[in-house]
Amino acid sequence: FGATHGRALAVATGLKLAQPDKKYLIVVGDGDAAAIGTSHLIHAARRNLGVVVICEDNMGYESTGGQFSPTTPAGYVTNSSPYGMVEPSFDPCDVVKAAGATFVAETTATQWHQTVKIVKRALQNDGFSFVHVRFPCNENFGAYALGTRDTLKNLEWIYEHTQGRKADGGATDFVWETGIKHDASNSRPEFTKLLRDMNARVRAERTAAGAR
Repeated sequence: FGATHGRALAVATGLKLAQPDKKYLIVVGDGDAAAIGTSHLIHAARRNLGVVVICEDNMGYESTGGQFSPTTPAGYVTNSSPYGMVEPSFDPCDVVKAAGATFVAETTATQWHQTVKIVKRALQNDGFSFVHVRFPCNENFGAYALGTRDTLKNLEWIYEHTQGRKADGGATDFVWETGIKHDASNSRPEFTKLLRDMNARVRAERTAAGAR
């Protein structure tokens, strides 16, 4: 099911309210989760909406030419930051955790065994789960930021930044910490369940009042 860019969580909220017994997996990008759709993301996490959000983060608006996004690492060249990204990058994991998400994890395309395990864990949470997956865009981010469209070299760059060490032994300029960052699965009621319970309570009260 497709949705307008930036509005995936708004559509997902409606679907979950209409069919609360179904499990929904929502795929968004960094331009959605960390920019135009951030308000929807924050409030879905705050409500503890029972969906799994997978954020596919390629660190830029790659389908429109490679412009920088809020998750582009500082200092890296993109189509719209030819002298380097001057803004600090934005971590959506920190934001959804602060907003109330009950499961938050981060992984990369080079850690697919870990990714499979994380998604399985996320699906077990009856609440809001957020899985942040970083992967390279060879065509744009690779070409502009790393100077290569070679898939293996781009994946190697991703992997090095999860280890903090380059292939030549030198330290990377930053490190991505991957794995489960926050797990409070099933620790508080799921949003649509709260609404159903409230509706049932109101109906019962009105029925009782009518009987009197």
